[in-house]
Amino acid sequence: MIEFQLSSSKRGYGLKELLLEDLKEYWSSDAVLPHRITILFNKKEFIYSIELYLSFSKDESYTPENVNWYFNGVERSVNLTEPEGWTAFMICDKTAKIDLVITGNHTDGKDSHVRNLRIKKSPEEIFYF
Repeated sequence: MIEFQLSSSKRGYGLKELLLEDLKEYWSSDAVLPHRITILFNKKEFIYSIELYLSFSKDESYTPENVNWYFNGVERSVNLTEPEGWTAFMICDKTAKIDLVITGNHTDGKDSHVRNLRIKKSPEEIFYF
């Protein structure tokens, strides 16, 4: 079992939209930065990566630029430049909790748009929920 927590969301742009395979739908945060996606597993699972579908061409200033992710006491960060498509956040470890934290958007945008999220158990295998 997997539990997802979002730091905030606009009505009609929440968890359901984030997990839909339709890339026209998306999660939209609705608060000041940072924005957070927390993923909780009921037991430690091997996770290869977490991937977010981001689209600068569609979302412009709503597109995440600076993202940190945390698991098992490890902190990683990345600066993205106008991402278009799937962006992988590598885990390659067993964990029961992952936090993705958006600390900045392109052109200093306030809210973030994330068009999809997937969890991979290996380079080829997606963790279905």
